[in-house]
Amino acid sequence: MPRHFSIPNFIAKMVVGHEFGAWRVLRVVKRERKDGHPYLDCRCVCGVIRWVGQLDLISGGTKHCGCLDDLFAKRKQPVKQTLQSLHPKEHTAWKNIRQRCFNSKGNHFANYGGRGITVCDRWKNSFKAFFEDMGPSPGPEFSVDRINVNGNYEPTNCQWALAHEQARNKRAIRKLVWRGIALTYAHWSSLTGIPANLICYRVSLGWDAHKVLSTPKSKTASRVAAKELAEEKRAARKKKKLEAEIARGRRGRVWPPRILRHKPSNQARVRLKGKDYYLGEYGSEEAEKNYIRFLTDHRPDGPYQEREPQFWVI
Repeated sequence: MPRHFSIPNFIAKMVVGHEFGAWRVLRVVKRERKDGHPYLDCRCVCGVIRWVGQLDLISGGTKHCGCLDDLFAKRKQPVKQTLQSLHPKEHTAWKNIRQRCFNSKGNHFANYGGRGITVCDRWKNSFKAFFEDMGPSPGPEFSVDRINVNGNYEPTNCQWALAHEQARNKRAIRKLVWRGIALTYAHWSSLTGIPANLICYRVSLGWDAHKVLSTPKSKTASRVAAKELAEEKRAARKKKKLEAEIARGRRGRVWPPRILRHKPSNQARVRLKGKDYYLGEYGSEEAEKNYIRFLTDHRPDGPYQEREPQFWVI
């Protein structure tokens, strides 16, 4: 086969004079495309002459110059409007509640169908009945919420609600009961103006509901309460971390600290939390008494690793 032989060019010469759709191939253009296929000089039935790629012509990618768009265009059939197509958000919500209650392989089945929550017979197989009872969603940010979190999906127990409203209506949420009314801390906060974290802190102090909600908010008290609560949480995290480290046999507080010798002055000293405590002359009875008194005064409250006290031999 000669070196100058090209299969695309050979095919192009064979199609000269043939018709493809409304195009008729006149000749091969010397210029080639990047993919190696040549251009063909073609004439449309309307008289327009244009370069057309050989691959587009043979594969049917182009059939005319654009003059026959109305002829080749597909007639669009009118789309039948259904209740599902007119209200896709509501239909999706209806499908989701059925998935939660009846699909045992679903991710949320354990919290709904697994707990015995189901969909009422009227809604179970009829989106039309669901839409008639619930109506259209007030907005894109609304979703279906059950008033009683342990009740079923039924007309008397469902409503459209926002995300923050649903967050207040959960099983695990803590509520404060006052005069027979049980509301979340966030809900009481919006009604009384007292911050939710301050209500939570007052409850942790053992205050009754009347005192929690009737005591006016004070900026100083709020700052002090928030600071004390943050310190308690920080201390609890530190204690938990230390207990875990000691349980694993890793580093932690070791008691009692070792006696160090300050060579220039021959003084016995103990270092605790980055601070040096001088006990007296190294090896003396005074230093030994001060060391025993130090162990009594500075014994830690939390967990620590025990080791034998260090005494020197004179």
